[in-house]
Amino acid sequence: MRKILKTTSRLFKMFGRIKIRKADIYFSRFLRLKFKRCEKCGRRGEGKDEIDKLQCSHFWGRKNESVRYCEKNCDCLCFTCHQNFESNPAEYTEWKLKKLGKKEYDKLKLSAHLYCKRDDKINEIYWKEKLKKINGTTL
Repeated sequence: MRKILKTTSRLFKMFGRIKIRKADIYFSRFLRLKFKRCEKCGRRGEGKDEIDKLQCSHFWGRKNESVRYCEKNCDCLCFTCHQNFESNPAEYTEWKLKKLGKKEYDKLKLSAHLYCKRDDKINEIYWKEKLKKINGTTL
């Protein structure tokens, strides 16, 4: 029994959570700096950069590499709205459809299910530069 638990624990560590990469950090910061408020309720971010308490929400999860860094796939949300959408996916879908329109939503859905080769270094460089342009600094 102990051996099974250790194996299960190791598998969860290997396959359980999606790893956060440097490009994810740059992309999230870029998106939050771009909006500085929750796109759903309008609540403003806090802190020096006005982005504290805001989160980058991925409509199609980060495991979908083809839309992982797509601005149409991601929304700047406060914690409350993000949690609400996570627990009510139908509501998130309805809101996303209203925001994008049927045609763009269908394009995004198709893109999310396509294969995309992962290139961490290119994504990191690209989003670091985009962040510099919007903010003047990186992190």
